Amino acid sequence: MKSQPPLPRTAARKHTHLGIFTACSLAYVASLFMLMLFAPAGTVHAQEWIYTVRPGDNLWDFSEEYLTDIRYWKRLQQINDIQRPRNMPPGSKIKVPIAWLKVQPEPARVLQISGTAELVRAGSEQSDALSIDHELRTGDRIRTAADSNVTLRFADDSELLIQSDSEVIMDTLSSYHRTGMVDTRVRLQQGRVDTRVKPSQGPGSRYHIITPAAVAAVRGTNFRVSTETDQPVSRSEVIEGKVKVSGDIGAQLVPAGYGVVAEKGKPTAPPKELLPAPEASGMPDVFQRLPLAFAWNGVDGAQGYRFQIADHSQFSTLLADRETTAPSGLWHDLPDGDYFLRLRAVDDDKLEGWNGDYAFSVDARPFPPFLVEPKDNITLRDARPTLSWSEPEDARKYRVQLASDPEFATLLHDDIQGTAARFSPGQPLAVGRYYWRIASIDTSGEQGPYSDIHQFEYRAIPPSPDFKAPEVGKDELVIQWQSAGEQVQYQFQMAEDPEFEQITLDKVIGEPRVAMRRPIPETYYFRARTIDSDGYEGEFGPAQKLTVQPTSFWSLLIPLILLF
Repeated sequence: MKSQPPLPRTAARKHTHLGIFTACSLAYVASLFMLMLFAPAGTVHAQEWIYTVRPGDNLWDFSEEYLTDIRYWKRLQQINDIQRPRNMPPGSKIKVPIAWLKVQPEPARVLQISGTAELVRAGSEQSDALSIDHELRTGDRIRTAADSNVTLRFADDSELLIQSDSEVIMDTLSSYHRTGMVDTRVRLQQGRVDTRVKPSQGPGSRYHIITPAAVAAVRGTNFRVSTETDQPVSRSEVIEGKVKVSGDIGAQLVPAGYGVVAEKGKPTAPPKELLPAPEASGMPDVFQRLPLAFAWNGVDGAQGYRFQIADHSQFSTLLADRETTAPSGLWHDLPDGDYFLRLRAVDDDKLEGWNGDYAFSVDARPFPPFLVEPKDNITLRDARPTLSWSEPEDARKYRVQLASDPEFATLLHDDIQGTAARFSPGQPLAVGRYYWRIASIDTSGEQGPYSDIHQFEYRAIPPSPDFKAPEVGKDELVIQWQSAGEQVQYQFQMAEDPEFEQITLDKVIGEPRVAMRRPIPETYYFRARTIDSDGYEGEFGPAQKLTVQPTSFWSLLIPLILLF
């Protein structure tokens, strides 16, 4: 093998210089890296985390536990002027550049679910049913169904309520090791979220809600964000603290009690004061009827309202969430128990105002019967009427109340009876107005609310007229009877036969007497009945017989003359 010829002296000198230059360059780069690595904190790292030294701490263990590179210990000693790195004084403070801290994934956890929601894991297209205690990591996606909501809890105990028909993506879920500082970023693709962010544990903490139109950034607050799917518009409403809302053009710092609308491609609008909470002080404390009917006072400037129901005052999960254009709303059903109602007014920009919270209870079970007979506000003629009602499925007994006043202060009957859904008073009722209601009692002995109140009036059957002796005059016949009272009428009938098939007179009159021309001598029958003021017709009394005698001999010949 041939050996290479020696380099010329000038070439050898150049080669030697190149090697020296390369070595010097590598040394320079290494030195530059070390300078950058351990440069003064004030010039390289604008944010610092403050650590309080605990008993037994030393700088090497601390650096290995918290920092991305243990070699930072030397610079930490310099910038904090630590004299005893092996035995640092407990209670002393160490300033640590946040850029040096370890960052690790920190999953969120599903705290509560109302209704149904689905989970799509990062990098997958397959969806699964979301369940409580599911852990969520960066890139995971949640979709809530109609009338459903999900509550998430993050590493710092902040909570996010994802409301119905919403989609969110876990953009970033991480923490700075054991410092308490977290980096939480959530993308709201559509729908609404309500957040309760814990006060930040240090300058490195971040909490962002990102929508297609804007980013809402906070550090310890309570706020709401919504976005629409048909156009990139974001709405943020701040209840506590401050929120920085950054749109495509400009940003706004939104204080508590204000909201802001951000539309993609347009300047972020200035904050707008939120509408006051609706007033519902007249709402009942206990609802005993379903569906639940809520009503509240209207708010000036409101274009609509939102009402929500929860079983706890924090409203971290919702049992109901509805919008309405009127200051009222219905909810179909809730189990018996204690609840909270939240009301908000919605302005012309669709910003929702301050919360108005009210406590109430539901005590509607066992359900009361429907009252069947007698119908409400009717007049009865039976002194011992039969009251009847429907039979709810869970009712085993009934409590029956009958009173002479609508407040049921004067009870004529108050007793529990068995399964028969009917009742008749033990004693005849006096003439007057009455009120009745029924409550169901279930197998456990629990009594539910009373039914609606029905009323009826009992009137005695109008008596048959008590006739006086007829007055047969020369030219007139007058028949009278005892008056049955004011505002009544009488039906009077006269016939030629006791069966009243050949009636010669039938008239309704308003006084207890009838006067007529003296009829031809003959035997007649007459009767009358009383017609009450409500039109009720009493029974005809026994027919009375009347024989009209002739007044002279010639009157006896009248029938014979009529034969020829």
